[in-house]
Order: sequence, then structure tokens, then C-alpha cells
Amino acid sequence: MLILGIETSCDETSAAVVEETGDTVRPWAIRSNVIASQVPIHREGGGVVPELASRQHIRDICGVVERALTDAHGGWADLGAIAVTLPTWRCAVDPQRGLPVWIGWDADASVVVEDDR
Repeated sequence: MLILGIETSCDETSAAVVEETGDTVRPWAIRSNVIASQVPIHREGGGVVPELASRQHIRDICGVVERALTDAHGGWADLGAIAVTLPTWRCAVDPQRGLPVWIGWDADASVVVEDDR
């Protein structure tokens, strides 16, 4: 089974595809791992700005996910599951902090609705 993982919790948009190997010692193999860093965007401000991070995630998410699938030599139909970063308690305390997380969540939800799984 192939699993697509999407990570958008802070200042990097990333996606990876892992494959179940059937080996008890190493049950998973990484088929691809793609990261779009936002370090240059946030460097001059001295830290991550959630609103800027969210906007950049929106710009990067589709390309990062598509490249992860391509690098893994797989496609949407080959996926058995999709995993995404979920909001934590910090998002309730500081809603701005949660903005980037929802980009990955929305991307995942869009795939599920489109694919009707």
C-alpha cells in the first residue's frame, strides 16, 4: 500500500510517499520526499509569520504533492491512504498559529471529495 503524507504545520510545505514493504524489521520504505522551504520568506522577520506561511503553502501545495507522486512513480489511484498534519491545542490558544495546518487539511479533503473514497 502507498500512503501520501502532507505536512504544512509551520514554514515548510512537504509531501512524501511511503510504501508498505511487508518486512517486520523495516515495514515502510520512503519512495519520495519533497520539501518547499519558506526560510527565505521568514528570515528577515526573525521568525515564522503564520499568515505569510499559509499563503505560501497555498502556492506550493499542489506542485509539492504532484512532484512527490511523480518521484514515487505513482499516481492518485495508487494511494491507499492520505495522512495530513492535524491542528493541535495550540491552534485553539492562538488561531493564527493554526492557519498553515489547514492548508494541508484542505488539500487532503479536496482529494477525498474528488476521488469519492
